[in-house]
Formats: sequence, C-alpha cells, structure tokens
Amino acid sequence: GGHPPHAPGRLRRQLRTAPGRLRGRRWTPTCSRWCRLSARGFTLGPVLVVKLVVAVVAAYVLFRGGLFFVKAFATPAPSAPPEGEMRRVKITYRCTICGLEIRTTKAATETPEAPRHCMEDMDLVEAADL
Repeated sequence: GGHPPHAPGRLRRQLRTAPGRLRGRRWTPTCSRWCRLSARGFTLGPVLVVKLVVAVVAAYVLFRGGLFFVKAFATPAPSAPPEGEMRRVKITYRCTICGLEIRTTKAATETPEAPRHCMEDMDLVEAADL
C-alpha cells in the first residue's frame, strides 16, 4: 500500500532512493534492466553471441598463456649432464699470430682448454652463458 505523507524523514529518504516508481500515492517496484529490455523485444542477436564467444575465447587464451609463464618460472633449471657428455657452450677464441677466430659450441666441460693454432694457444675473446 501507499505510505502516509507524514512518514518519518528516514522512511521518506528510503522511499526516494529505492528503485521503483511512485504512482500517485502507491509505490510500484520496477523490474530489472533485463526485464525492461526483454519487454521491448530485445533478444540476444547473432552479433552479440559472436562477441561473447570471442571474449570468452580471448579470456581463456590469456589465462592459459599466463599459466604457462607462471609454470615456466616455477620449474627448476635442468641439472648438469653427466661427466663426459657434450655440453652446449658459446666460446670464441682468436689466434694471436694470424687472427683466425673460432667459436666453440659444444664441449665436454663447461670451461674447455684453449685450442692451439699456429703452434700457439689461442686467446679467449668471448664466453657467453647459455
């Protein structure tokens, strides 16, 4: 039913801010936004459905990509190979006499001995960590 005009101030404030309509002296609650849209004939069209599907797929791909990176950080580094097995290295040497440069990409140890060229040991130019 309606509320008397002499309602306390707090009740009148609640009535003013409550969702609904005041028709005459009767308070009529309104339905939700979706209820009003469906009453006007609004339906989920094919374009909206495609947009929703694309948004869900994009969210899934971003989630899986983030999960992949988090798992990559959580995985420990692989252990060193057994002694005598070839390891990947990136070491560059230069001959002091003729200037020949050699890059070593695999070696039995992490720090192999310098090769010899022109009957002399070659100088280490660059050793990169892999």
